[in-house]
Amino acid sequence: TAILFLQGLDSTHTEAFARRGTLPEGIHLARAHEQNQALKWNFGGLDRHDRARHLCSLFLDDIAEAASILDPLFGFSRYGESISATLPTFDLLAHQLQTRCSIFSRPSTGKRSPAEAGWLEQSVDAQISLHHPTHIAISIPFPGCLFGALRIAQRIRRINPAIRIAIGGGYVNTELRELKAPDIFDDVDAVMLDSGMLPLQRWLEHNDPTTLIRTFIRHQGQVLYMNTDALPVRHDALPPPVYDGLTLDRYIGLFEVLNPVTRLWTDGRWNKLMLAHGCWWHRCAFCDTQVDYICRYDPARPDTLCDWIETIIASTGYNGFHFVDEALPPSLVNGLCSEIRRRKLNVEWWGNIRYEKHFTPPLIAKMAQSGCIAVTGGFETCNDRTLALMNKGITVAEAKTVCASFAQAGILTHAYLMYGFPTQSFKETQKALETVRRMMHAGHLHSAFWHRFALTAHSEIARHPEPYNIHLKPEPVSDFARNEIPFDGEFDHDLDATGHALRTATYNYQHGIGLDRPAAEWFRSENVTMPRRMFRQGR
Repeated sequence: TAILFLQGLDSTHTEAFARRGTLPEGIHLARAHEQNQALKWNFGGLDRHDRARHLCSLFLDDIAEAASILDPLFGFSRYGESISATLPTFDLLAHQLQTRCSIFSRPSTGKRSPAEAGWLEQSVDAQISLHHPTHIAISIPFPGCLFGALRIAQRIRRINPAIRIAIGGGYVNTELRELKAPDIFDDVDAVMLDSGMLPLQRWLEHNDPTTLIRTFIRHQGQVLYMNTDALPVRHDALPPPVYDGLTLDRYIGLFEVLNPVTRLWTDGRWNKLMLAHGCWWHRCAFCDTQVDYICRYDPARPDTLCDWIETIIASTGYNGFHFVDEALPPSLVNGLCSEIRRRKLNVEWWGNIRYEKHFTPPLIAKMAQSGCIAVTGGFETCNDRTLALMNKGITVAEAKTVCASFAQAGILTHAYLMYGFPTQSFKETQKALETVRRMMHAGHLHSAFWHRFALTAHSEIARHPEPYNIHLKPEPVSDFARNEIPFDGEFDHDLDATGHALRTATYNYQHGIGLDRPAAEWFRSENVTMPRRMFRQGR
């Protein structure tokens, strides 16, 4: 019943769900009620329907918590992420794929009978019986999707070895660019990099491996990278996304966090659309600027984008859009807003931007009038010296002004923040939190999250570490995944303790707590003090 309610299919029990005592309480639901009672804030002023959605979402979190007791690899939106986070060799993953058993998934290799299949394998069997495919492509966007994707591939191999299988997606594009492990091809036929249109087209239409594009295959026991010269398909020439066959009304929207911006990630139904391939800036030193999905900037025209929007609305019945660009280009956003208004489209949308001065008050007002409800963007270290060092292309003053303009236009703002950046001092970090406090207190910043700096293989810092005063540590010999690089750097503070203080303070700020306290107090309360020696800390 709770799932039907979250799917929007049955609102009969709204009042009951909104009251305590209807839903069995685990750690998440009980904590929410206890915090609400202690703070006396009526769940942030939620109406009955939203309160019921919030509590039902936490009830499902409690079920997921119980499921993780049955299988520690289980997560609500991921599986086996702890295994897949660092995989220099495929052998580590292969062993888990061959041996890990639970009610959710079981190995499909060896002498195991079909009757012993887990829930995942049973679902695969049903889909194969329904569609009778000859080719299957599996997208792996994150490490927490890798284990499940390969278990799916293994099951397909078991029930119909003639089906050809390819994998691609964000995880593959980032981590498997130097793939040398032949054993993964026991489970799949092809591993594709970057934009998938041409690689998939060649794979589907030709049996000749010499015609393949950006595709790893196995030939005579060796991994080969096949990449016939071909111009990429222009983003503007692509067709709109197709949702045929998806039962969209059965997807679950979760409202786990009361913060209105964070809620956008999981609640509601957002059609995903990309205005431009790549990032128009693509110069941030910490970013994977050598990878195609960052460095190759290729925008679609505003009229093409609105054609896509109209097609998607007609096919799905939903008019909400999440533009998933690396960073929405201001000039393209301006053109898109003009076209939305010209066509009188009724849409709501949000996306990631750079908090740059090109987002002027007139453009921001135009965005609000065209359906923009929220923006997210990197404020990173929130310090001019380190922003310049990383070549972010913004200043603190500019970003604060842009955030204020968005808030004044009624558009929600979220900031991605960074600590532990090479050469970043404790004083700079403390000042960054103070800036965040003041922006939230003023109502200009509605949400934020602190990430610890990670050095990645495809970044400018990894190529030229000298200006950042870091030392790259030896990497293990790799035949599979390579992304994060271990390093040593000199810091005048403990990064673990600092990160805890930053997250604690910001969590409280987002709930309206502690906004009148100087940021420095959070570091004292978390025992984060200036040490007498320099910490050498990396990953």
